[in-house]
Amino acid sequence: MSSMNKEEAINKSNEAKKTFSKGDRLIVDVNTYSPNGDLVDRFCVKNFELILGKNTFINNFDDKFLHNEIKPSYKFQVKIPKNDPSDIYKNQKFWFEVELKNYDEIMAKKSSNSNEETNLESAEKIDHLKDDPLVKAQAKILSLYAKSEMLARDNEFLKAQLERAKETPKTIVVPDEMKKQIHQYALQDFFEQFVNYYSLYKTTTLSSEKQAELLDDPKLKAFAKGYRMITWQFDELFKKYNFIEIKPIEGEIFNPEYQKVNDQFIDDEFPTNTIINVHSSAFMLHDRVLHVALVDTTVRSTDPQAKVLIEKLGDNAYHKTPGKLHTLEEKVSESIAKSNK
Repeated sequence: MSSMNKEEAINKSNEAKKTFSKGDRLIVDVNTYSPNGDLVDRFCVKNFELILGKNTFINNFDDKFLHNEIKPSYKFQVKIPKNDPSDIYKNQKFWFEVELKNYDEIMAKKSSNSNEETNLESAEKIDHLKDDPLVKAQAKILSLYAKSEMLARDNEFLKAQLERAKETPKTIVVPDEMKKQIHQYALQDFFEQFVNYYSLYKTTTLSSEKQAELLDDPKLKAFAKGYRMITWQFDELFKKYNFIEIKPIEGEIFNPEYQKVNDQFIDDEFPTNTIINVHSSAFMLHDRVLHVALVDTTVRSTDPQAKVLIEKLGDNAYHKTPGKLHTLEEKVSESIAKSNK
């Protein structure tokens, strides 16, 4: 070996004797204590393999060795990271007492002789030991065993936490805004089913009242009065839940937010989308539309939709009574006239 190579090997050996470097392998025993001096089993290991710089034990743990003096034992404080699986240890500081094992034995051999040739031989022996498959296997087995013990403790700890979590009643905090919505829409499912029948009931009731008025029939008026009283009671009850009816008015412009088109007719006497006939009202629960109003609207002959209607319906696409609104009174009158024929 040349004098230059010898000098480099000796310098490397001397440097290794003083401080640790990134990538160095250490076999250590670790005992961990709380600030009160209690042993923390969760972070206690035996024969644990550290590859400095990889942070295989705890984040920032390796920093306590890197570029620091090599000694048989150490005592220092480390903060447990916030991503630790145990909630009770996160962000806490513990004291760690570390005993350096295998690495310490190797360094003793390296420092046994100050002679350059002896140091060189020691360095070569160290390299040989590091390359020995048996030594590597033993170190790996010890490291895996230590890790398995640590994982087993983690598993037991998490199982205990899970059992405690099962036994502890869960307190659910519901935001005020969500509470308000739950209260407001608790009966939505009921109203969605109920409104279909109620809409038909109201339409029939209004028609009966108008018929009784036009015919001036005492019996029919009494019958209609009973219906009107029941309807009033329903409406008063529904006001408490903010369940309201929205009645479209003939002659107004169609509103897609709570109305649905039943039929369209071409009629140049009205602007496009004018309501000419109301089949039913809309119903809302607070700000939600549960039942849309059903209406007939108009389309001007110049509107592109008019061409579609003509192709589909032919002459039936045109409004039979241009410029006329089909009010409830007008529809009831027609019904009475037909029944009298």
